[in-house]
Amino acid sequence: MADTEKINAEALALHKKFHGKLEVRCKAPLENGHDLALAYTPGVAEPCRKIKENPDLSFEYTCRGNMVAVISDGTRVLGLGDIGPEAAMPVMEGKSVLYKKFGDIDSIPICIDTKDPEEFVNIVTKLQPSFGGINLEDIASPKCYWIENELIKRCSIPVFHDDQHGTAIIACAAVLGALRFAKKDITKVKVVVNGCGAAGSAIGKLLYRLGVTDLTMIDIDGAVYEGRPGDMDMATKYLASVTNKAHYKGNLAGAAKGADVLIGVSGPRLFTKDIMESMAPKAVVFALANPVPETTYEEAKAACPEMLVLIAFGSSLPDVMANMRRIAAEQETYAPALPLFGEDFFTPTYAAAHREELLRVYSLLADESSRKTFREMIAYKITGKLQHLLACETPQQQVFEAFFALQPGEIYADLGAYNGDTILQFARLCPHYRRIYGMEPDFRTFRKLLVNTAHLERTSLWNACCDARPQFVSFSAKGGRNSAVGHGRMLPAYPLDALLDGAPVSYIKLDVEGQEANALLGAQKSIAKYKPKLLVSAYHRSEDLFSLPLLVHSIRPDYQIFLRHHPYIPEWDTNYYFI
Repeated sequence: MADTEKINAEALALHKKFHGKLEVRCKAPLENGHDLALAYTPGVAEPCRKIKENPDLSFEYTCRGNMVAVISDGTRVLGLGDIGPEAAMPVMEGKSVLYKKFGDIDSIPICIDTKDPEEFVNIVTKLQPSFGGINLEDIASPKCYWIENELIKRCSIPVFHDDQHGTAIIACAAVLGALRFAKKDITKVKVVVNGCGAAGSAIGKLLYRLGVTDLTMIDIDGAVYEGRPGDMDMATKYLASVTNKAHYKGNLAGAAKGADVLIGVSGPRLFTKDIMESMAPKAVVFALANPVPETTYEEAKAACPEMLVLIAFGSSLPDVMANMRRIAAEQETYAPALPLFGEDFFTPTYAAAHREELLRVYSLLADESSRKTFREMIAYKITGKLQHLLACETPQQQVFEAFFALQPGEIYADLGAYNGDTILQFARLCPHYRRIYGMEPDFRTFRKLLVNTAHLERTSLWNACCDARPQFVSFSAKGGRNSAVGHGRMLPAYPLDALLDGAPVSYIKLDVEGQEANALLGAQKSIAKYKPKLLVSAYHRSEDLFSLPLLVHSIRPDYQIFLRHHPYIPEWDTNYYFI
């Protein structure tokens, strides 16, 4: 409780200090009269005319294409209930902060002062010319169902109710992963969902569609079943018709007996020690109530001392990492390794099939830290045990200081430059560089790259993919880690060798979402001739751990090869360094 009170006090101080969590900043330069003429009058008239001819161009010529409206009426905020639109604003601001921080998507929080669903829908419909998508948030059920359905019908842009679909997607993905880990068939497990509001009902519907046959929903009146007396909203009525085929009529405690999965989206402290102890062996518990969950880690540990902890998210935040280290020291903790691209899982069978390649790479590694990291990464990939990741962490700053020794006159090529973060890092570490090259295929991120690096001199930046040969490729632009080659607009792809055209390069960074091998092939002439320092991401595909160092070695066998994993859960930010 003391921790909660401390967080509450700090949160209040933060919101007061910054007067909220958002501000508006100008992307375009406004340094002189010419800049003003382009951004405003008379130049602004031209994009207006073009959009008048074709309204879809508003996504190209304005901020609309990367702008989401986070909209609420404040009738069902977190676990606080109907607190009104003004009081809901901090939560909507918070959601906008998440969009910006983790997706680099601009977002505007909007709280509408009406409880009339029709009026709400009319207002939101009229707002859509300013946005690329609508995120509905914290609207009481059952009206949230009608509001979403109506807006989908009336709007020409995507409409998404986060409390329903966001929660359901994440929760059910976690259930699938946990059951796979526990070696249980989703069609044969007993599942209980405590809470039948927007989040709970959406979880229940998705679980049913995923094949769960023994599913019981619990609401404030107990178990949901077909024919139960009293009123049920449309979502609950539907779930009553397809779940709880045994017509169980009791409470949560009775429903949870022998359950394989227990999901809470209701209220605090409802998952007691007795309830958790009554569940089936290898049971899965998700306590998702917000802001206070149904149980805590400490309470769950007391109820189930032999429990396993599964981590289903990625983070490099120091406080999160510290908490995970603490838990891993107390409990058997897993963060299952899943390749971001490709279909091969790093299983014992997979490792055995590639034994010779793995042994070859191991023999090429330049120091014991690399060999230890290699061993721990294999063990982690096979087992998913967090302890193996934690056993081989190295701060990235140490690597730069120990390996790269950047000197004046460096020529840097950043393949997968993202928004310029690593280019800016390079410029700070090596202010007297000779040249910077950057390649970023995601067009939205590329625009941010241009803005963020506009003050740097001697840069050449391309909105293109890097590849082994010149061609056009299909690229899915998602503005982050999910951007990748395949299933998107056509984009030019070039080998780095072709872009450099024989010019020297002294340092190449490759983080290109699973295309590292092709990018290396496209840079092999430069690598062979100049032997640049290389930083190559090695976590996108299962084969990256052995195929990438063997490829570089085949191009230039005199490299020293180092492997390091930097603090990150799961295995992201594992890199090879070639010196």
